Amino acid sequence: MLAYHRNRILDELELCKKEIFHIATAGATANSDIQYNVLSCQKVILRLKDMVYNLAPEFWKEFEVAKTQHVLYLTFQALEGLRAFLEEYFQPHYDFSEKISSIEMALLSNEIESALEEIRRRFLPYQHEPFFQALTSPFQGFLIKCSQRISVTQANYLRRYLTHINTIEVGVNRSDVYLCCVRSMFRYNLNSPRIFEFLTSEIQQDLDSLATHATKIRLLHAEAKKISQYYSKPDLCYRDNMSGLKDQLTDWIFAEMEYLRQEAEIQQAIGTTLENTIGQENLIKLRTNLSVNEMALLMRLSIEAGMIPPDNIAGTLKWAASTLQSKKATEISHESLRSKYYEPTTTSLVRVDKYLQVMRTILKQLD
Repeated sequence: MLAYHRNRILDELELCKKEIFHIATAGATANSDIQYNVLSCQKVILRLKDMVYNLAPEFWKEFEVAKTQHVLYLTFQALEGLRAFLEEYFQPHYDFSEKISSIEMALLSNEIESALEEIRRRFLPYQHEPFFQALTSPFQGFLIKCSQRISVTQANYLRRYLTHINTIEVGVNRSDVYLCCVRSMFRYNLNSPRIFEFLTSEIQQDLDSLATHATKIRLLHAEAKKISQYYSKPDLCYRDNMSGLKDQLTDWIFAEMEYLRQEAEIQQAIGTTLENTIGQENLIKLRTNLSVNEMALLMRLSIEAGMIPPDNIAGTLKWAASTLQSKKATEISHESLRSKYYEPTTTSLVRVDKYLQVMRTILKQLD
């Protein structure tokens, strides 16, 4: 049975080679035709790889060096050679958003699981757990969602970042190790909500230890300058559907600075602190039937839809925390609202969608 499938795969592989040769020698072929043919070849190679995987899934889940001479692995290597040929010689037409095969998902999972154990052993004596989780979040996220295939670009990113992390020298100086790891986050543009939340929390802790607006603004200026000097590899990012890590943090810092300036002006104008004003017993808060998760999601929708200007997200969230009540709490933490703003829950998405459906129904009735 195995020989039958192997021969079938090799027959299709030979046809694929001829098709690639046709593309390579057709100099007069239009770009659109080349693009179509390259994409067709990519799909054939992916299908053949998955066919090889389905012959013996367990073979790939616990892969060992001794298996590299097995016919299944040799067939996979031949297919990977064709894919690499397409990527190298037809790069302008190559679809990097294509998903990787089941074999590559299994091999990458094995590689990352093994590497994480070694990285944990090296780093945790010198860094705390939250920092380690942030540093390795791309790998943790991949393993959690390993049933979902990732693209060629994402797989290449994970391998490059893993190689880089393994080269970081770990010594007895904790601050040096920390700074080196933070530089790596920017170097590889780890633009995920988890990294953003970790880095902004670190800055927020420093801000909370300062007493005056002036010292807080000076700290934020220094952080903005430091972030601007970090190097980021061009055209490289963890999530291509989000702005870069530098842009995310810079926007947050300048929003915090603007909020502090406005707060200082209010204090100067009324001769008292905003905190005391908010803390007065006669302040009337708006009671809602929303959870904090739902409230944060609605604030995000309002900002991203253009109902609220996006130039001061931090200030907007602080205002909401100080003037709104959730369904269960009269006091809302600004930090809680901010963290839920960037990571909406599935439940809140469903609940808010129901509210929006009701609103759409009301709009139709008013028309």
